[in-house]
Amino acid sequence: MFSLRKSTLIAFILTLSIYGSVNATQGAWTAGINFPGISRAHYFQWVINGKGYMGTGSYVAGSNLTFSRDVWEFDPVANTWSQKADFGGNIRTGTLNFTVGSFGYAGCGADQFAVYNDFWQFDPVANTWTQIAYFPGTPRVYGHGFGMDTVGFAGMGRTFTAAGSTVTYNDLYEYNPNSNTWTAKNNFPGTTRSFASTFRIGNFNYLLAGQSGNPTNQLWQYDASADTWASKSSFPAGNRIGMTTLVIQDTAYAGLGRSQDPVSGVTTYFNDFWMYDAINDTWTRYTDLPAALRFRAYGFGIDSLGYVGCGENVATTYNDSWIFNPRLTTTGVGLNETAIENLSFYYNSQLSLLTLKELSGNYAWTLTLYTSNGQQVYSTRIRNAQQFELAVNEFAAGMYILNADNGVAQKAFRFVK
Repeated sequence: MFSLRKSTLIAFILTLSIYGSVNATQGAWTAGINFPGISRAHYFQWVINGKGYMGTGSYVAGSNLTFSRDVWEFDPVANTWSQKADFGGNIRTGTLNFTVGSFGYAGCGADQFAVYNDFWQFDPVANTWTQIAYFPGTPRVYGHGFGMDTVGFAGMGRTFTAAGSTVTYNDLYEYNPNSNTWTAKNNFPGTTRSFASTFRIGNFNYLLAGQSGNPTNQLWQYDASADTWASKSSFPAGNRIGMTTLVIQDTAYAGLGRSQDPVSGVTTYFNDFWMYDAINDTWTRYTDLPAALRFRAYGFGIDSLGYVGCGENVATTYNDSWIFNPRLTTTGVGLNETAIENLSFYYNSQLSLLTLKELSGNYAWTLTLYTSNGQQVYSTRIRNAQQFELAVNEFAAGMYILNADNGVAQKAFRFVK
């Protein structure tokens, strides 16, 4: 496992270029620390108390699909992954999951032998799993869950008959941790659904895309207090399954995923990324993930940043990780990209000293330093400097992002003090 300490030099560099006419794309990506477990997809995931969690899932081992039950915690401040107690049930993939308060919940799913309906609660402080009441619906896989402050919801998904056919559901159940009971709610009013993605903004939960037979691009809003569903603006870039969703400060972001042409059967994978404005019910395209096309990648929204990684494409599973900053805008103007390509960065952890070289050319440079929470702590503007140094010894320990902008392109550098 790779771990990050204050004495370790870390600098993740992003160069996103768009050639041709003047363009501007929103949001910037930097390479993060790779997931240290076996590469995978189809896991459960949560964000609890400022940390991300993922566990179970499946990965490709030769020509075989292999299942797991290990669980991992991501700490964005320390920039480390740490292994936690294994999932309480059997190995499996495609679990249903949600959070309620400071606890995570996961259950159902399937392995090569069975489809399950057991459900479990995880306490991240005690690092323990406790089995709770069984999910009351038919055992299933690739269903959907979402949590509120005091209750959780799970349902939909699919199962397989003895004859080998697939049955997909539109039912929904509420789980109350205080009474350890499940209660049937109104069915999802759209077509039966599996492989969808969920996110929460305020008092509403959202169900995006998925499939019942063919993929869809529909977006639905669920009001838990009224037990009602409302159709919202569909995802504008086509039908998908296994999309990645995350929420950063009450704004949702979604993308990636997979589609299949119903006539030709051709499968297409994606790496695009979009912002959803829940107030105006509108979608805006942001910068594409600068990595392999994939579906069923994890997505954590923690403080002011997003974290995306792992996932699957055809017979390949990944373990890379990426950090998304929606506040940064990356611009490129044709050959003017040469004005920034030689820019280099070094952080001396012993001296707490940042050094940038090749701030040259006929451009004024704006250098802005942000904390991991998006707070600006320093900014300056210089022109045509071969070298620039900044002492950061008075800044608090933690993760920082230094953004260098010359007006026609940007680079973002990430380090830990």
